[in-house]
Amino acid sequence: MISRLGMAARAAHLSDEAFQAHWAGSHGDATLALPGLRGYVQLPAVLRDGEPALSEWGYDAISTLDFDGIAAMDAAFASEGYRTTVKADEAKFIDKTIFRYGVYSRSVIRPGDVPYALALGDAGEVEFDGPHVRLDALSERPAPFARVDLLGCESVDVACEIAARYENAQRHLTRPNRVR
Repeated sequence: MISRLGMAARAAHLSDEAFQAHWAGSHGDATLALPGLRGYVQLPAVLRDGEPALSEWGYDAISTLDFDGIAAMDAAFASEGYRTTVKADEAKFIDKTIFRYGVYSRSVIRPGDVPYALALGDAGEVEFDGPHVRLDALSERPAPFARVDLLGCESVDVACEIAARYENAQRHLTRPNRVR
């Protein structure tokens, strides 16, 4: 299984709340129509007082889109639906000048669903007993991180405690929304 990890910043004319509402609504619905899509998780930044609580990545949201392989992913992003519907919708709410993505092999270290996830970019060795997904960059595709660890947490406080252990990593606190 491979994952396309996308990192998006909101368009300047939108509040964080408006950005997340659009992304979770009509944009999520449009993305579900991509051919070959096996899994889709939206990972919006956790907001405190209208601002991301912990987002060293510099993005308002990240997402993972899972496919059986590179060919399936490339076909999805070359599809008519992506080019005409999803891409057009992105222009309405994403600042595409700083949008980034990477392609990763996806390994479930420990399954589980919890209300929060801590994303660690290039954290080194990660020791964690809870739900854990590891994304390793594919050498044939550029990626912003060599590895991303997604750690499932029961609360914001627990996620912040874990984040403190990995000060050398790029950290992003999210509230996962499994769309598919």
